[in-house]
Amino acid sequence: MARMARPLSMALLGALVLVAPRGARAQTLDARVLSVTGHTTVTDTTRFGVADCTASVAVRITGGVAGTTGVWDFWEGVACNDPLNRTSTSGTAACTHGHSETITSATDQTVTLPLIDLFPVLAGACSGSDSNPVWVLAAPAAGSTAEVTQYDSLTLILDFTAPTAPTGLGDSSGDPPSLTWTGPSGATDIDHYCVYIDATVTADTCGTSTMFAGDGGTAVACLSTGSAAASYDLASGIAAGGQASVAVAAVDTAGNVGPISNIACARRVPTDGFWDRYQAAGGTASTCAASPSARAGAWPALLALGVAVALGRVVRRRRPR
Repeated sequence: MARMARPLSMALLGALVLVAPRGARAQTLDARVLSVTGHTTVTDTTRFGVADCTASVAVRITGGVAGTTGVWDFWEGVACNDPLNRTSTSGTAACTHGHSETITSATDQTVTLPLIDLFPVLAGACSGSDSNPVWVLAAPAAGSTAEVTQYDSLTLILDFTAPTAPTGLGDSSGDPPSLTWTGPSGATDIDHYCVYIDATVTADTCGTSTMFAGDGGTAVACLSTGSAAASYDLASGIAAGGQASVAVAAVDTAGNVGPISNIACARRVPTDGFWDRYQAAGGTASTCAASPSARAGAWPALLALGVAVALGRVVRRRRPR
């Protein structure tokens, strides 16, 4: 039994070597996104919209490679560290080659490139969406399908699809006018809405506008509602007694601005109650309620009236029939 143990253990070791995964790391390589233009922080859950398509991305690569020969090779796909996934088998490879950068530092190098270049599957088009892993390989040459031992992956989420237009924006009057509408059907990633105001219209043309572009009212500034609620009080943007044409557009969590809703008319009409009308007619009382001194002076009269009523009832009861 003792003689058999050694051959058996060697056989098991050989089997483990045969099934070891491809691309096992020989040294540690760490790739991470340092910054993206327009974003103060970047995490694995940050969503990048169409406005970020050509934004500058800084990727820091640290670790250790043997010398400074070769390139940092960027691939998009699943398990791109495996050379089989970088090789076309039946016409389509599991990974797509993108950017390459000459290695100038074996231990710490920052590569800067446009965001869209990290996602070659999109072929430079700022449309659709993409969340495939981005792989950074220490390779002998650009697009190499050779075995690699130095690699890491990045997680970035591209969402270039804007929400659809809100519907049902109604005319409104008040001070301030309150707008309500129906959000995009089925949307779950609305961050806030943009309200567009055209105060150049007249009473006759309110509800129409030539200043609103169909892709989100770029001719006028976006007044952010600050929330995903489908309502907003227009406390500014319309002069007292004036009117404005208004429209709204949805903005998703990636910052994509959708098309505008229908155009409605908002009128800022002061709402006057009784007290406002009383003062406008020349009323000078400071308050509708009686003053403390007036209430105090009324008590003797009320008491006398109560006594008189009580005496009257007593007299009626004693009068002979």
